[in-house]
Amino acid sequence: MRKSRIHLKAAVFCLACLLLLLTAETVAAGEEAGTGVVRNKVLIVNSKTDQEVTVGERPFMVTGETKIFNLYGKQISLNELAVPCEAMVQYRLIMDKSPVVLRLQVKKQLPGATVSPLLHLREK
Repeated sequence: MRKSRIHLKAAVFCLACLLLLLTAETVAAGEEAGTGVVRNKVLIVNSKTDQEVTVGERPFMVTGETKIFNLYGKQISLNELAVPCEAMVQYRLIMDKSPVVLRLQVKKQLPGATVSPLLHLREK
């Protein structure tokens, strides 16, 4: 009776440790998959490249999953986005990385807005 009780305690302890290890791996995998805080803000998009938009001096990454909408609510590509513009930007903050844009809705075109990737660069 005593031997089986000792084996039962050892088995329960081993299962508890295994559960803790699996939970820690799941949390770590979630962080690598890009989980983070999602925010919605009206921001001024100053410029763009083929993979990002710049707000102030901070780059925001644009992925294949990013949805971009013009003033009229029509979905457009990053190439068709005229900058500078004021936009409602939904983005995911990830520690130690550039924010990732999930959705960008243009609210207002600003003076000098153009779709050209070279003409929107301002002199500093």
